[in-house]
Amino acid sequence: MPAASRHTPTHPSGSAGVSEEALRSGTEEHRGPARGAKIDGAGGIRTALTIKLPMIRPAIALSVLFTVIGSVQLFTEPKVIYSASSSIGSSWTPNMYVQTAAFTHNDFGLAAAASLLIALFAAVLSFLVTRFSRSRSQA
Repeated sequence: MPAASRHTPTHPSGSAGVSEEALRSGTEEHRGPARGAKIDGAGGIRTALTIKLPMIRPAIALSVLFTVIGSVQLFTEPKVIYSASSSIGSSWTPNMYVQTAAFTHNDFGLAAAASLLIALFAAVLSFLVTRFSRSRSQA
């Protein structure tokens, strides 16, 4: 087993978080797709783009999806900065706007409508990221 597997996260079931094929794709004794590409004359960049990148594309897509969802839900950090500084207003992010509308101006209807728009925006953005990553992985 390659030395890299000692540093990979493991699941409670004991299986490594990275597939054996991905771990061995850079070693000489492996006879998989990367070795075949090397025999066919593909260089390092070509092997990385056509063999290794498709292997990690699902992990990249998941990271992008979580980043998109997390950025739409941004609330805590600006709220902490808002309380310490006057450079950020009370409606600097959409979630801060919803909180200000609901609890400062007592306009619960506006806050509910804005919350639904934020949820709709996050759903559409998540759908687009998922659709884009799926179409790229099937191409």
